[in-house]
Order: sequence, then structure tokens, then C-alpha cells
Amino acid sequence: MFAERLRTVFSTNEHRVAVDIASLSIELSYGELAAAADEWSHALGSIGRPLVLLLDKGPRYYELMAMMFLHRVSFCPLDPLNPDTLVAAVCSALGNPVVLCDASDRIRSLRSLGLDVIDVREPREFEVSSGNCEPGRYFISTSGSTGVPKLVEVRSSTLR
Repeated sequence: MFAERLRTVFSTNEHRVAVDIASLSIELSYGELAAAADEWSHALGSIGRPLVLLLDKGPRYYELMAMMFLHRVSFCPLDPLNPDTLVAAVCSALGNPVVLCDASDRIRSLRSLGLDVIDVREPREFEVSSGNCEPGRYFISTSGSTGVPKLVEVRSSTLR
């Protein structure tokens, strides 16, 4: 239901600016975000596994966030400044996610930890094994004061 309402907002505001990244002098309209979301959904296919978004907040980040909400993809955004050990712990708590990243050194490091990582800078079809994750799950990771990641699920039925 949320995805359908969001798609309506995107289509009725197609030419309005949805994202303004002043530091990069970039504006993205709702129409551009929706088109990019559809392209990402097609490129990533039906992975069926949660996605961990490990990107700086540039255009690609917002395109992927739109894809996750519009196409009901389960995901957990993480601050790219988090250390690899915390990213690995969140991935372990999520089960078997796929990490989306755009930093070469980080990709190599995360892969060396045995994580499935997609380099989102590559304009090719991605190859990862699929799963059967329930769609439309949104997770927030917090470590609180313990340093141990805790996941909180926000169900799409609670989003308005």
C-alpha cells in the first residue's frame, strides 16, 4: 500500500525537485528518481535478499533508496563511516544480505570478510545468489552504547 501511494506521489510531482544536493550542484526530480529506481530494479533483478546500502548520500544513494521503497525491496541503510566489523555484524544479524557499495577498497575489504558485495558503479548485470526474503522490510541499525549492532524493523504497513 505504501509503495503504491509513494508511486502516486512520484508520478503526480514528476517535474518537481525531490532531492537537492547543494554541495554537488545536483537536483533530482521525482520523475528522474522514479526512472532511476526502475532501472536499478531491473539491473538488480529479484535478488530476494535484503540489501545493505553502504554509500555516501549522493545521487546513487537517493536512486537506490527510491528503488527500495517503490519496488518494496528489503533494506538497511548504513553510514559508510561504520567500520567493516560493524557492517559484518549487521549483515550477520540480517541473515544473508547483499551489500551495495561504491568504494573499491571497501568492496575488496568486505568481500574478504565473506560478504556478497555489489559494486554499484559497474553498469553490468550483477551476479549474486538469490534468496527468499519477505519484500518491503526496512531495518534501522543502532549500536547504542554497547557497540553491538541491534536491528529494528520498520514495517511498511506503519509507513504513511
